[in-house]
Amino acid sequence: MYALLAAFSFGSSTVFSKMILQRYTFKTATFYRYGFTSLIMLIFIFVSGKTVQLDQVTTTNWIIFLVIAFTTGSGAIFLYYFGLNHIKASLAVMCELFFPISTIVFDYIFNGSRLSLVQWLSAGLMVLPLSTLTRSSKLKKLKHILSLIILFIIFVYR
Repeated sequence: MYALLAAFSFGSSTVFSKMILQRYTFKTATFYRYGFTSLIMLIFIFVSGKTVQLDQVTTTNWIIFLVIAFTTGSGAIFLYYFGLNHIKASLAVMCELFFPISTIVFDYIFNGSRLSLVQWLSAGLMVLPLSTLTRSSKLKKLKHILSLIILFIIFVYR
């Protein structure tokens, strides 16, 4: 259920973000992303009864959190919204789905890890929509890139 919720949240956040970018700047979109995410998580914490754990967060934890939020976190999300402002949401989702695929490739290259049968099936289910999206005439070049990546993964994991 958490995986389905995560998949729904992932896809819908890109579409909603694209809608926000039609009316506001990418800076404002970043503010809304952080604001709504914080609000949703705060509600989740109260509903799940995990408020006791907030007392366990140290000053050092808050400092680290803020450093990440205002450096790599904000920088990455600013770049994301700036780029999303210039491309279609469907292309953004497709590019974002390459993240787990690249993780598989890098995990093999650097750690020698191989996929289990369940992981292969999951990867296949993830690649299927990507290959379907590439049928669009505007995405023909990405289809070739996707094919090369799939061939590489098959070669590495055979």
